[in-house]
Amino acid sequence: MSNQPQPAIPPPLAAELANLNRRLRVMEEHISTLRSHMELIDASLNEKHKSNIDDIREMQANIREIKVEVLENKQFSERITNKLSDFANKESIKVLERYINFWDPLHYVTKQEVEDLIKTRKR
Repeated sequence: MSNQPQPAIPPPLAAELANLNRRLRVMEEHISTLRSHMELIDASLNEKHKSNIDDIREMQANIREIKVEVLENKQFSERITNKLSDFANKESIKVLERYINFWDPLHYVTKQEVEDLIKTRKR
């Protein structure tokens, strides 16, 4: 390179270049600030996303537990329903009541009373 003197920059052009240089630095600072804000927002969103995924997994586990409980309750109610069919219905009870009233077991003789009757008859 040669040692040629550089041409002098006219003062209005130098002032304009200095102004552009200053504005460029301000814009670079704004971009840097925006970049750091975006990184902060990105980190926050990642944390929220992980938290939401954990919440969803917990809800899914709760849903599975609830499904198991509902199935157990359904099976239990089916067993109760099946056992209820083993009980006597109202009509059967009424028929038994009529037979019991017809036989009137309170008027039956006890074994002791029969033995006493036999003893008294033998004398």
